Amino acid sequence: RQMCIRDRINSEWLKTAKLLAPTGSIQEVFGSKIATSGNVIVTSNNSRLSGETIVFELMNGQWQQTTVLTDNLANIINGLSFDVWGELIVVWELFSTNMFVFKQELNGQWSIIQMLDVAIDHTILDIDIEQERMLVGDLSKGGIIYFNTDGGGICQPNICPWDEETILT
Repeated sequence: RQMCIRDRINSEWLKTAKLLAPTGSIQEVFGSKIATSGNVIVTSNNSRLSGETIVFELMNGQWQQTTVLTDNLANIINGLSFDVWGELIVVWELFSTNMFVFKQELNGQWSIIQMLDVAIDHTILDIDIEQERMLVGDLSKGGIIYFNTDGGGICQPNICPWDEETILT
């Protein structure tokens, strides 16, 4: 129910913080999936049938839970696989065909800028995002789904043209 953060200080990995699960349910699996980029950590807090995707941010030298990611209807997203890069978070929701692309707004809030409908026959294993490239490991297709932006750089506000390019096998 906790996650330790270690930072490399003078060639040693020292424990610098401890993140706690936001609730105390016995069935929780806090931190079973983790993604980090800069001052942002995204982690899962799941049980067998439900869960949440939590964002922590380093603010004034302290790690703080800043949000639990939700869809446009304020439903909590149970992220089975996700990644963060800079101001973008991509989450594939368990028991769903949805992949959500979030962007951090100037006010610090994380907002959905695109929802990608992944076919029902996909079994997403992992997601990696960096710059204009997103790779999605897909067990059911036996390869990697490659998404790319239109070459216009990082997503513009309210526009993130991620399009499926090809399946790499």
